[in-house]
Amino acid sequence: MGSIRVVVLLLLLGLKCAEPTPFNGNALLSQAQALDIAIQVYNNERKEEYVFRVLGAQSQKDWDPTLSKPQSLIFTIKETECKVVENLYTEQCPFKDNGQVKNCRGLFTDEGESLSVENICELQESTRPVRARRGLRKFFKKVKEKIKKLLPKKAIMLHWSRRF
Repeated sequence: MGSIRVVVLLLLLGLKCAEPTPFNGNALLSQAQALDIAIQVYNNERKEEYVFRVLGAQSQKDWDPTLSKPQSLIFTIKETECKVVENLYTEQCPFKDNGQVKNCRGLFTDEGESLSVENICELQESTRPVRARRGLRKFFKKVKEKIKKLLPKKAIMLHWSRRF
């Protein structure tokens, strides 16, 4: 019976978090506030097991805090070690060592009394180090090995004599 109450409580909490973000059309929205809202919306909308946290963001020079026209914000998020059900403040969650990294674009529009946020995120390609070519040394080593294979394995004795 107690576990059902916990589930119902979590369900109600989830519904409360899914409500549109209250926004007063006269208020100003800074880029930092927009970034916080975007990551909250992303974590609430996605059915991910772990919470994502902002890894970095690009500053938008032409950001209009009044949102008189739709504004775009580019940021990168990374998977943390905190599960979604833990409801912790995301800044307290450490990043996973091999967590997913996603590049995102958030679109913010003022819809009168509410703020509309649309996140488009794509999984970032692997960031493994790229091996550099070492120039001609490796090439000549391979050529030398191929030449050795072509030469006979036994030494050839050449006889010649010279008179003094």
